[in-house]
Amino acid sequence: MKRFLFLLIFIPSIVLSQTTDWVQSFGGTDSDKGISIGVDSLGFIYCSGFYNNEATFGNITLTNQNLSTWGNNKENFVFKMDSLGNVLWAVPGGNQSGGCCDDRALGMHVTPAGDVFITGTFWSSYKLGVNGAPGTLSVAGTQLNAHDNSLLAKIDTDGNPEWVIGFGGDNTSGGCSSPIYDADDHSYDVKVDKDGFIYVTGFFSGFDADFDNFTITNPEWSNDCQPMGYIGKLDSNGNWLWVDKFDGIKDQRGSRDNRLAI
Repeated sequence: MKRFLFLLIFIPSIVLSQTTDWVQSFGGTDSDKGISIGVDSLGFIYCSGFYNNEATFGNITLTNQNLSTWGNNKENFVFKMDSLGNVLWAVPGGNQSGGCCDDRALGMHVTPAGDVFITGTFWSSYKLGVNGAPGTLSVAGTQLNAHDNSLLAKIDTDGNPEWVIGFGGDNTSGGCSSPIYDADDHSYDVKVDKDGFIYVTGFFSGFDADFDNFTITNPEWSNDCQPMGYIGKLDSNGNWLWVDKFDGIKDQRGSRDNRLAI
C-alpha cells in the first residue's frame, strides 16, 4: 500500500524543543503524490498533487474515471483543510472519461484570500471538477496533441472551479526521428503577484508552442530534439499578456523542481 503523508509542524518562536501538532494521511491503495502545499491569510491549508485509482481525503473520496487498457492513469487533486487538519473540500481534475494518460498538478499558488491556482500537465482533454457535476469546467477547443499538454486553472476558496486553460505545442513527434520527449509540454510552477497577475514557467517540445495570441519557437528542434524553457504572464482572468523563452544550456526542461519567485 502506498500513501502520501502530510505533516504540519508549528514553530511559534525559537525554542529548544519542537512539537508536532498533528499528522494526517490521505490517498488510496495505489501510488499517490502530494506535490504542493499552501496557506492563506486565515490559516486554511491547501494541498495539490495526483492520485491513482481512488483517493480519500477525510470524508471525501475521489474516484479516478481515467482508467483504461494502459492501466491506472493519474488524475490530479486539490483539497482544503482547516488549521486542525479537517478536510473541507476536494476537487479532482483530469480526463475523467477513460483513455491515456496522466494528468498531474505540478505547481500551486494560494493567495491570501484563499484563491488557488494550479498548473501541470494533461493528456488530450481535461475537466476540472467532478465529471458531470454542476460547475465542472473543461479546457476549451481542440486539444493540442495526444501527448502531455500544459494547463493552468483557478479554484476559489470554496472549491468552485473558476476557469481552466490549456496551452503548448501541437507537434506530435516534433520532426525528430527519435524524439526524446515526444512533443511533451510541462508547466511546473505558478505564482501570483500582489496585483493579481499570474506567472507560469515550464518547457515545450517541438518547433513551437501556442499561448493564445502568442507563439514561441524552437529553431534548433530539428537538430537536437531538446525542449526549450518558457515563462509567461497572464491577467487575473487567465488571458496571456506576454510569453518569452529561455535558451542556452541544452535540455531546458531542467527538473520537476523548477520554481518561480516574484
